[in-house]
Amino acid sequence: MRHTPAEADLQAQLEHALRRETGRAVGWPDWSEAVPGAIPVVLLDGLDALLQAGAQLLDSARQWSCLREIERFQAREAEQGRPLIVLVTSRTVVADRSEIPARSQVLRLEPFGEGEIERWPDIWNSANRSHFERHGLHPLALAPVLQHAELAAQPLLLLMLALYDSVSGDLHRMRYERISRTQLYERLLTEFARRLDDGELYALLSFTPLTDRAQLVQNLGDMPAAWPTGRDRLPTLLATLFKAAEWDPHRSDPGHAPAAVTRTYRNAVYEANLLLVAVLAGRDVHASAFVGSEHLVDNWRRRAMLWKSQLSSESWELLSSALHTTRCWRDAQPDLLIGTRQAGRPTDLPHLRAALPNGAYADEFATLERTWRG
Repeated sequence: MRHTPAEADLQAQLEHALRRETGRAVGWPDWSEAVPGAIPVVLLDGLDALLQAGAQLLDSARQWSCLREIERFQAREAEQGRPLIVLVTSRTVVADRSEIPARSQVLRLEPFGEGEIERWPDIWNSANRSHFERHGLHPLALAPVLQHAELAAQPLLLLMLALYDSVSGDLHRMRYERISRTQLYERLLTEFARRLDDGELYALLSFTPLTDRAQLVQNLGDMPAAWPTGRDRLPTLLATLFKAAEWDPHRSDPGHAPAAVTRTYRNAVYEANLLLVAVLAGRDVHASAFVGSEHLVDNWRRRAMLWKSQLSSESWELLSSALHTTRCWRDAQPDLLIGTRQAGRPTDLPHLRAALPNGAYADEFATLERTWRG
């Protein structure tokens, strides 16, 4: 569904898909009646990708009522003598937030069993053979994958294991080491950062705000305790990538595209995710490190308004709720200290408080905070 126009109704989306596959403009009624007596089965694969693509185009009421729209379409088609069956796939986190019609049948796919895990590396190695040969990497071996069976049972985490191995070739050396989900995220992110080629990192972090996934943010928040000495350099590196995010025409493209979204949207999501990871790694970062100290107010407002304009209202609310800003001074200039919003955390940090001389910069501070809290 990532290739269909998210703002269109279901019939227009189906006709768009038919034209994409056949090269012909085919009306849905004509197509569905082409074989008398046959009941079409429509597979809408990736409701989450469609909603993600529509975050910039749909209001929240319509965004989360897509399944009811499908139900109404089926009812209308049945009245016209054109009944159809619709199957919709989605990640659980999106399905949980959608309005599910009462008569729908819901099936949850179970984690991979040993058989699926054993077959998966063969498929991965076949699809990526040229990459391994070009970079002198070993194919993904089954033994270390099975050693991390708890992670490999989750398709996304199995993919991350494979990604980690493909960029570092290190998984086979971890054969007898047990790592947690948090450590896997940490090692994958650290490896991307170490390589200084942010093409793969951009592909990973430019489609969905991390704050849309509460468990993922929790895992990332647990990472600093497991990070090696030198992790304090990561926020600086991420700030450098942040500044270049919208100006990097030479970024490598690994071809990962789970949703058809604009470059502006991807840049906005990438910047927001880089900031979030930097905050989680460093606990607190200064806004000036990311948008510069000169014209800080205007630059911060521009970035924040870009994110707000590109993200859905729910995504913006989750992002702005996850982070908090505190007034501070840095190098005799007004700044914002950005940190995670934690229960019981004070709203201001005493050691960073500074009296404003004669009210200087009071308006700038107010603008900085108002822009973020929106």
